[in-house]
Amino acid sequence: MAALINLFQHMPRLNELIVTQWDCNLKEHGLKGMFSNQYAGIFPHSKTTWANLAMIGSALEASHNRIHHMTLPAVDPLFPATDTSLETLFKTLTSLSFNIKDLTFMTARSHQDASTFLKLLQCASETSRKLDFRNHTESHPQLPETDDHFLEKLFQDPESDAPDGIRPLLFPRLTTLKLRSIILNTPSLIAFLSRQPVLEYAEFEYIYLTTIGYKWSDVAIVLPSTCQKFSVNSCGHEPYGPSSPIAENHIIAFKPYQQPFPAGTGW
Repeated sequence: MAALINLFQHMPRLNELIVTQWDCNLKEHGLKGMFSNQYAGIFPHSKTTWANLAMIGSALEASHNRIHHMTLPAVDPLFPATDTSLETLFKTLTSLSFNIKDLTFMTARSHQDASTFLKLLQCASETSRKLDFRNHTESHPQLPETDDHFLEKLFQDPESDAPDGIRPLLFPRLTTLKLRSIILNTPSLIAFLSRQPVLEYAEFEYIYLTTIGYKWSDVAIVLPSTCQKFSVNSCGHEPYGPSSPIAENHIIAFKPYQQPFPAGTGW
């Protein structure tokens, strides 16, 4: 730890932290055969991100450095506890980019506890100006296989007074939002966007809206008047029918040149 603190003390202009997913090919180190086959898969998936990030956060705090931009890969949102160093690290962020390996906790049927990660996002909400979130799965690099996902189960207001106890998190300074590779409940997305008062740029890529009766034009109309750019790329909206499974290949592709927005949306 002392060496890390000393390193950061000699980096007074440090303001960005990019965490890459650690990987280790045991065969490159001469470990072959049964041993390699048995253990090669363990190391790339070791849950070391949060422990190492906490250590880095403590060193940054001790060296009086503040990080403003952070990128995190394949986040495990179900880690058991946080500490003040992690919370301090997130409280100064103006830009956060991350992907999550498993979005099951964002579904209505899930009772998984991701409250620790949600608290860190709440710490970042006051200062964040740019937010980039995407799903990441091993089985499919772009989308979860199925199921409705709710943004308020990730970005959750800690003092929610909604009837069901959950309200989307407010980012009072957020100007840029990028969401990628998620099958989303449409009212959930609309509720989240409705709470972002100064949003200027909203980008959606491989986002599939699941709710019957809603289209991308319903999303466009709730964007704040500050929004200057609205990008919808390789997305879909509305299942083919009430009995359609909640899955990407059962949702109608959105083709903006064939399905222009009504004049009232302003887009």
